[in-house]
Amino acid sequence: MRIPKRELKEFETIYFNTADYYLDEEEGIYDNATAEAEYKIVAEKINNLIDSYIIVSGLVGLWNGTRDIEPHYFNDFNEVISRLRDTMELSISFDKKEKAIIVKNIHHDGINVYYIRKPEWLTKEELKEMLEDYYDTREEMNDDVKYYFDKPLVKLNKDELIEMLSNCLER
Repeated sequence: MRIPKRELKEFETIYFNTADYYLDEEEGIYDNATAEAEYKIVAEKINNLIDSYIIVSGLVGLWNGTRDIEPHYFNDFNEVISRLRDTMELSISFDKKEKAIIVKNIHHDGINVYYIRKPEWLTKEELKEMLEDYYDTREEMNDDVKYYFDKPLVKLNKDELIEMLSNCLER
């Protein structure tokens, strides 16, 4: 996975945490206007760097353990946030080690962690591996690739692989 330097520099500035906007815990004063303005800045930064779509995967944390979130396709960062439920605290940051934008949704039952990546960051091999996860057999995958692009999987370029993957991801 490779993130272009221009994007990496921009993503490293991404930080938002609703817990930062409690001005006085005793009084329960919450600065909604500042929090909303900061969120809009972060969301705009992320949306400005989306070329095709974003892939969201992660973990759901519950009182009885965690479970994986299968990769999903989104056109817009706000779509991701609009699907969150029962949020008590929300944080958004970039993790250089994970090479992903990390969204943590703290709720009454635990913490959900979402990893957001652009498909353009993935190598051709990583894109092929993700495609393989969606098909029962290699033959079925090759049939679909031939149907869409009239050539075998090994001949697809990176943009075609990104397009093919978008047909497979849940929306």
